[in-house]
Amino acid sequence: MPRSSTGPCLFSAAFFLTVGLVPGQADAGLPATPKDALARYAPVEGIAKVGTVAELKLGDGWVFLPAAKGRQFLKDLGNHPDASILGVAIPPDFLESNTFAVYSYAEEGHVADDEAPDYDDLLADMKASAREQSAARKKLGEGGVELVGWAEPPHYDKAQHKLYWAEKLQFEGSDGLTLNYNVRVLGRAGHLVVNGVGGIEQLDLVAKHSKNLLEVTEFVDGQRYENFDPAYDKVAA
Repeated sequence: MPRSSTGPCLFSAAFFLTVGLVPGQADAGLPATPKDALARYAPVEGIAKVGTVAELKLGDGWVFLPAAKGRQFLKDLGNHPDASILGVAIPPDFLESNTFAVYSYAEEGHVADDEAPDYDDLLADMKASAREQSAARKKLGEGGVELVGWAEPPHYDKAQHKLYWAEKLQFEGSDGLTLNYNVRVLGRAGHLVVNGVGGIEQLDLVAKHSKNLLEVTEFVDGQRYENFDPAYDKVAA
């Protein structure tokens, strides 16, 4: 994975998410399941479409908040999602753990994976990006955010074309650190991003949920890594 392709293009798409309570979550008499509690966000069970590029086969108790509904959920938690967000996966234990995973897609071209990037340099680049995002949050009247460092260093599964890492984040006004557990799944013309969110003490749980989702998330036919055709497809810069 040469740094010129896998490095910046896979890491620069990252943005930082915070956890919290959605409106009404702390009310008395809250429904017993995430599906009922999050009914305002039109949760989907079973098979969910992730944009036009992938499909998610949800296990028992899981729900998916699609597209605009997922973005509204994130806004209600104090985040500022953009149009790249394709939805949010909610685990069965959400009402206790407040963890979730955000799906997005970056159509930046096909990424070759023949050489490893310099992860120390990439962390420095990501910290600089975090400072920019922190300044933007403050302009919107939100607390800033600092990327403290790796909660889990990056590692690449070449057989599955998946890049993993976890970040420790400090949001202003938050007592503890926030965890963002990131996975990039390489496809034909871009990469799918699965960003697991929770408290820093929930690393094992968020990693477990993220890996569970990866087992049931697939690019649709024609969008998979092996479908790449150099005669027609763009290569990541």
